[in-house]
Amino acid sequence: MNPDYCTITGDGPGIIMVHGWGQSRQSLAPLARELSKSFRVINIDLPGHGAAKHEPGPYTFGRYMDQIADVARAECGENSSQAKSGFSLLGWSMGGLIAAMYALRKTAPLPDSLILLAAPARFVAPKSAIGMGQSITSITRLREQLVADHESALRTFIEFFFMSGEVIDPASVAPIRAALAPPDTFPPSREALLATLDQLAESDLTAGQALPEPVRGLIINGTLDRICPKGGQRLWEHVFSGLEQTTLNDCGHAPHLTRLEETSAAIIKFLKGSR
Repeated sequence: MNPDYCTITGDGPGIIMVHGWGQSRQSLAPLARELSKSFRVINIDLPGHGAAKHEPGPYTFGRYMDQIADVARAECGENSSQAKSGFSLLGWSMGGLIAAMYALRKTAPLPDSLILLAAPARFVAPKSAIGMGQSITSITRLREQLVADHESALRTFIEFFFMSGEVIDPASVAPIRAALAPPDTFPPSREALLATLDQLAESDLTAGQALPEPVRGLIINGTLDRICPKGGQRLWEHVFSGLEQTTLNDCGHAPHLTRLEETSAAIIKFLKGSR
C-alpha cells in the first residue's frame, strides 16, 4: 500500500482502522492516537478518499476488502516483522460494515476481533421498521444532491452529526469539524461517494452467514445517532454469535470524536479481555 495513504503508530497487537462514508483516516486520527499508547494502529485511507482521493476506481467494497487483506498481511501477518499475535479490525459507520463483510468473507488473514463504531448491519431500514435505518427516499435525495454538488451535499450530511441533540464541548467543535472535513483532502472523489452510497443502500448482513466463531465483536453506538439509529444496532445480533455492546447515552454518530475517552476505554477493555 502507498505509505502516503496510511499512518502507523504505536507498538503491540495490531489494529487496522477503516473510516466511514465520505471520510478519511483523519476522522479516526484522535482515536488512533489514544489507542497507539497500547497497540500498533494502522489507519488507512480507502481509494477515492483522503490522500487517496485521486486513486482511480472501481470504488467497491470488494476492492476495499482486498486492500484490508493486503495491509493485514503486510503489517500483521505471520511473515511480518511487526506481527504481534493477530490483529483487530476497527471500522466506523460504513467502515464497520466493510470490516464485518471482510470477516464474513473469511479473507485471510482473519482478525481476532471486530470493533464497530456506529456501524450498520443494514443501512436502509427494513420496510415498516421505524428508527432502524435510513429510508430509500432519503438515500435517493442524497444521491441527487451529490450529483449536483458533492462537496456541499457532504458538508450538509456531516451537519447531521451536530444536529442529533448531543451536547458537545464548544472547545471540541472546531477540531472535530477539522477531522471530518480536513482542508487538504476534502472532499473525497464524487465517483467514490456515489459508488459507496449505492453499495451501502444495497448491503444487508443480517440475511447472510454468521461470523466465524473465533471472531469476537464489540459494538459502540450512541442513543442519539441519526445516521445509524440505536434500533438498527440490534440487527448485529443476527451476525454475531457472541457480541459485546457499549451504548453511550446522549451520544451521536461519532462517539470516537465526541466521546473519545469513553470510546477508547471501552475498546481497550474489550481488547485486553480478548487476549
